[in-house]
Amino acid sequence: MDNKEKSPSRSLTTDGDYGVNAVELAVWCDITVKTVNEYVHKGIFNRVGPNLFALRANVISYLRSLRRSASGRSGESGVERGKLLAAQARIAEIKEAQMRGERVHKEDVIAEWSNVIRQIRSRMLALPSRLGGRLPHLTPADRAEIDAEIRAILTELGDYNSFADDGYVPVDLRPAPTPATEPMDRDDDQAA
Repeated sequence: MDNKEKSPSRSLTTDGDYGVNAVELAVWCDITVKTVNEYVHKGIFNRVGPNLFALRANVISYLRSLRRSASGRSGESGVERGKLLAAQARIAEIKEAQMRGERVHKEDVIAEWSNVIRQIRSRMLALPSRLGGRLPHLTPADRAEIDAEIRAILTELGDYNSFADDGYVPVDLRPAPTPATEPMDRDDDQAA
């Protein structure tokens, strides 16, 4: 009896490397056969024949891919890692700006402005009765007219769409001229 070790029959590839099947390559790389097939599709492992892999070349390729992914330079995972790091940096910047008081939450701004607008509205609606107390010559009809005008203005402002179709707020916020405040033409002034 021979005391020689029995080794699996391996064929040599054209470049002198040992040819192994997917199971043997999986054992050498400590991965599953399924992972071997995935790496074939990713281009990490290359076949030299049907179910035949060059052992040394594929192990080297596998080690290089592990080094690339560990250093963050591997194809897709490197890009994804870069995106993740950029997003994490952006989140850290936002949190830091919030801590310094340079950024506030949208909900906080909306709540604060809602309070301001409610206060303005209630004070505007109280204006006719306040004026009635200070200006005794105002008749109830005058106060009713002031009240109606204030309510009309508040209604108009309540219907104001601050987000136009193009997303911009109109720049010209001057009130439209009324017939009583429209400037007279010089010709009309001179004719009188």
